[in-house]
Amino acid sequence: MVINSYHDFNPDGSGGYDYIYQYKDHLGNIRLAYGDDNGDGIITASTEIREINNYYPFGLKHHGYSTIQNGRDHKYGFNGKEEQDALDLEWLDFSARNYDASLGRWMNIDPLAEDMRRYSPYNFAFNNPISFIDPDGMMPFGTGGLDGDNNYDFIGAVDFRSNHKTSTVVDRTGRIIDYKDDGDDNIYLNERSAKNVIGKEQKGKTYEVGEYLEMDDLFSSSLERLPEGFILEIDKDKALEFEISPLIGGLKNAARYFVYLSRGAKGVKYVGITNNLARRGAEHLRNKGIAIEKLLENLTKADARAVEQALIEIHKLQKNGGTLINKINSISKKNPKYAKALERGHELLKSIGYQ
Repeated sequence: MVINSYHDFNPDGSGGYDYIYQYKDHLGNIRLAYGDDNGDGIITASTEIREINNYYPFGLKHHGYSTIQNGRDHKYGFNGKEEQDALDLEWLDFSARNYDASLGRWMNIDPLAEDMRRYSPYNFAFNNPISFIDPDGMMPFGTGGLDGDNNYDFIGAVDFRSNHKTSTVVDRTGRIIDYKDDGDDNIYLNERSAKNVIGKEQKGKTYEVGEYLEMDDLFSSSLERLPEGFILEIDKDKALEFEISPLIGGLKNAARYFVYLSRGAKGVKYVGITNNLARRGAEHLRNKGIAIEKLLENLTKADARAVEQALIEIHKLQKNGGTLINKINSISKKNPKYAKALERGHELLKSIGYQ
């Protein structure tokens, strides 16, 4: 148990107030409320204990024993949240959502449901209320190792996560800039806030400042909103990395790429990219009956795509009156960064004198 030395006060009947103290457990549940009414430093159970609460794991109160209540009914209890008795709903107000402890489910959909798609948007604490809490109804996090004196005064908190010292933070390049082993397994981009959660720490993995994340650390829904140039480590031993690229809508591999082409009687007939030129050459010869040649090498995937699209613009697809048997563009013309990619592709072609 941890003690929250002051929480509330009750009218004493003479125009003043009595201080009410409380004990909370590791989840922030108010288990015991009491006052020293006569100021003698001794708590008399029969008269000075205001309330005793015991809870099932998902928050429903025990009844039939230890239900002492002296004075007014105190509305704060499970996770320190206020009970809503209107219309006999008996919900708990967690700020972002309302919770029904009798069902162990939220009554509103999770505002961050897209970031936790493996779970129902109505689940409470990842269905594990012993190890996880959800202070504001936005997203659960682990309780292991938290310091109750500093972390569980929920009453009156407006934005719990912005004030709580949490775990892993990475900068715009994907480099870990802060890590605290305090029980929160969220991974944040730039700063600790609910809107910046991009992933979850992997159980048993050590996160160190200066290192980079792995693909499994991220929510798949986060990839499209990561900054360009965001690095992901894929093999520490081989020092291989991925780089996130909004330019192409996915991952660009820092293990380098080739741009290749195939020539025909009427000019260039096919262009493409690969990270294994020998394998791709064999595939084209077997499947299409064409031979390919290297044009550029040692490119990131984003640059390779940009060059490929520049080549498509130069030689044009057959359906557009050109010579290429390629079926589609390398980068969609609807992509807001299409113009920038095309400019980059022409720049790289110009560097090798390709016209």
